[in-house]
Amino acid sequence: MLEKRKRYINSLALIIIQITVITFVMRFFIIEPGSVDGPSMEPTFNDSEIFLVNKLTYMHSPLRRFDVVQAVVNGNNGKIDIIKRVVGLPGEIVTVEKGKIFVETASGEKFPLDEPYLKYGTLTKVRYGAPNKFYISANYYFLVGDNRGQSIDSRDTGPVHRKQINGKVIQL
Repeated sequence: MLEKRKRYINSLALIIIQITVITFVMRFFIIEPGSVDGPSMEPTFNDSEIFLVNKLTYMHSPLRRFDVVQAVVNGNNGKIDIIKRVVGLPGEIVTVEKGKIFVETASGEKFPLDEPYLKYGTLTKVRYGAPNKFYISANYYFLVGDNRGQSIDSRDTGPVHRKQINGKVIQL
């Protein structure tokens, strides 16, 4: 009887350890929960909305224009996690003019972004005195919030390095 009880406790302990290891691996290497802090991604994401970050997506495929990503950037009190939309890719030139974002690809094609996710009438501007043309180097991405008037993003801080991007945001 005592032997059966020991085997049961050992089996139970092994299951608990396995669940703990799997949870740890999932949480830190595969998928991570997050929540929106502020209005910068409205109307797509609202303040305090919960989302998931898929950390595996970009291990085998490149970031795409219009993906929503989580990145780690320098904030007033150290590093902070932000979510923003990718609008400029490495090798491109992003220009903010006439209330819109224009992209010039490496091949020289220039076009205004079609952004149906923006609230009707949203104008994209830069802060007074800030540059309106951004050259995106290799391994850098231009990220902006959907609520352009309430977002501090690449228009203010410049493009974000690939190493700062945690993964693709999945809306719940």
